[in-house]
This record gives sequence, structure tokens and C-alpha cells, in this order.
Amino acid sequence: MTVVISRGVQIKVLTSFSERLGGAITRPLKRGQGLLFIPGGSVHTWFMKQSLDIVFLSAKGSILRQRENIPPWRWVLAPHKTRFTLELMPGTIKELQLKEGECFDLNGFANE
Repeated sequence: MTVVISRGVQIKVLTSFSERLGGAITRPLKRGQGLLFIPGGSVHTWFMKQSLDIVFLSAKGSILRQRENIPPWRWVLAPHKTRFTLELMPGTIKELQLKEGECFDLNGFANE
């Protein structure tokens, strides 16, 4: 599992099926941490014990859509052209002042 730092957030990169399978269910997030799913897609928060901020990114790292403070037992559909999905602690989108359309630096993972 690769770890990258972007905007002060330590992001664990999940690329294999077994890594992506559990997501934040088996890796509870703390402030300043995130999970990047490659390939990304829709997200469910079933069985979660915490809410999540979710960011859907294009192949170039542009923010396609973001959803804040998604509680447990919800389903969030990814927009068309999603390549990466980033799960963050609730409040991180607001803290980092992320905006749809801007680029999120993926430290070399974009354009793959």
C-alpha cells in the first residue's frame, strides 16, 4: 500500500481488490488521513461507524463531485468519468476549502 501526502493529508492508496474491499470499514480514519481508491467509483457507508467526506476525481485529478459528512448506511453514486475516489474524515472538504472543478494533486497518480 502506497502512502502519499497531499494538502497536508496522509492518503493511503488502495489499488488491489482486497485493499479496496474493506475501505474505511476496516481502516477507520483519523483527522489528517484519507483513502484513495484506484479505480474509484460509487461509495457505500454500510457498516461504517463514522461519517465520511467523499471526493470523486477525474483521471487528471479534477474534482468532479464532492459530498460532505455522509452518515453510515448511505450510498453515494460516482459521477461519469470518475477515476479516483477519495474518502476523508468529515469536515476535511470544508477545512481544505476544496471546490468542484479544481485539481487535487495526486502526486503522480493522475493521468495513469
